[in-house]
Amino acid sequence: MQKTAFSRRKTNIAFSNCVVDDGVMYFYASNIRALCKMDMGTKEASFESDIIINGERVDDVLMVSADGDALCMLTPDGKYYVCYRLGNGEYHVSYIGGDRTSENELAWGEYGEAVYVFFTNPAVRKVIRIDRNSGAADEFHCDCWQEAPDTVYTNASRQYGEDVWLCPAAPLCLTRVSLKTGKSEHYHLPGLSQLCTGFAVSGDTMYLLGIKGKIFRWEIGSADVAELIDLDFWVREYVVIVVAGEDVYLLPGKGMDFLRVHEGKAEKISLVDDFAFGVFGPEKCRHYYEDADMCYFPQKYSNYSFTFDKKSGEFSCYQMRLPAALLRERGWILRESEEVTLTDYLRYLEAGEGVTEKYEEIGNSIL
Repeated sequence: MQKTAFSRRKTNIAFSNCVVDDGVMYFYASNIRALCKMDMGTKEASFESDIIINGERVDDVLMVSADGDALCMLTPDGKYYVCYRLGNGEYHVSYIGGDRTSENELAWGEYGEAVYVFFTNPAVRKVIRIDRNSGAADEFHCDCWQEAPDTVYTNASRQYGEDVWLCPAAPLCLTRVSLKTGKSEHYHLPGLSQLCTGFAVSGDTMYLLGIKGKIFRWEIGSADVAELIDLDFWVREYVVIVVAGEDVYLLPGKGMDFLRVHEGKAEKISLVDDFAFGVFGPEKCRHYYEDADMCYFPQKYSNYSFTFDKKSGEFSCYQMRLPAALLRERGWILRESEEVTLTDYLRYLEAGEGVTEKYEEIGNSIL
């Protein structure tokens, strides 16, 4: 079997809600509708900017990349591309035409000075190439739809090296697209007996999470896949698969437990009680970013987040704090000496008045 060499200069994960560049994480805090950043060394978080489109702060953005000069983003509906200048805080917005798409029907990658956005919905199927700096967009010729023009692709899509991988919403198939040439390869894999909802790559090995609980191992380019383990009903609790060290991890959409697969056996890893995910829903672990060394999981509605070390397999939790002065600048009324965590503030906002004594105490300590 011919091995496939992957460039590790950049590895962008589709549907990420953060990017990490030169020790700084840039993320979009959806509940406060603001672009924020955090020093990965000190864990100090701060506001970076509002992103205004059509006169309003956007509800959310999907992070594409950061290169030290510019931060590239998309709106989840696929309508707009945003290039934000890290040096002076200026940004420009380009309309790229995703009127009928959603984030479940977008994938993207970057090659050279261009960002490529895949509109995978059959009704608007196309690939748009965007100049990273100017925002100018044109349609990129790509043959990835030719074998199955009516195929729906799932959101299990991501980039490794110059290749973007797409999962059709049917078992047995995978598609690899070269951003350099626009050419695609379609893999028919009889051993892939379940629709895949996620995958992760380690070297030349891909691990795929099946919708009914099976994890598959595929040596990229070979003719078939092997079943690593059958988790049965467990998978309904888990939405993301990552590889760290010699183990495979599944991350939850519900609950507080990770699932670790080691040498064909699975075990649950329970998180400490004060590790707060904020909102308990399938989105909490879906938005993440991966580089050559780490997987970063910012929590969109909480100031508790975590990372996986891809070499050692270790994960660490950290807390992002936004000082009261920064919250006050956005019109929130706080006591002069108060420093409040973003988690506590958001929980207070979501709880409303008189929900529980605990939330009332939080609110009284803040306001």
